[in-house]
Amino acid sequence: MPQLDKVTYFSQFFWLLVFFLSFYVICLKIILPSISTILKIRTKKIDSMSSEMNVLKEEQNSILSTYDTVLLQSFSESRKALQTVISQSNDWMVSSIRNVNSTSFANANHSYLSTINDINKEKLAFSKIDNLVKE
Repeated sequence: MPQLDKVTYFSQFFWLLVFFLSFYVICLKIILPSISTILKIRTKKIDSMSSEMNVLKEEQNSILSTYDTVLLQSFSESRKALQTVISQSNDWMVSSIRNVNSTSFANANHSYLSTINDINKEKLAFSKIDNLVKE
């Protein structure tokens, strides 16, 4: 077997050690420190971003709560304003109807009531006559 030849065994072992040790030193001194610094920078960025995200979330929550309170307050004020407008319009309508009935339709109402009274008198008289006839 040529790989176990005693003449070339030492030279193969030597070059194997040289390449692997050089690769190990390069990895240990150059590649691994750069990877570790990159990872440290990434973790710092992530930590700073997460703290900023927390601050932004708190600000968003405060803005939303303020928005909700302002919205509820405006709804209650608009409801109160609408209720006052409705009550004022109802009061105005009742007073207007009373005013119109007392001024413009006073004669018409009087004649209407007297006509109803006359009709009721006639019905009463006819019912009495009808009762007398039936007896």
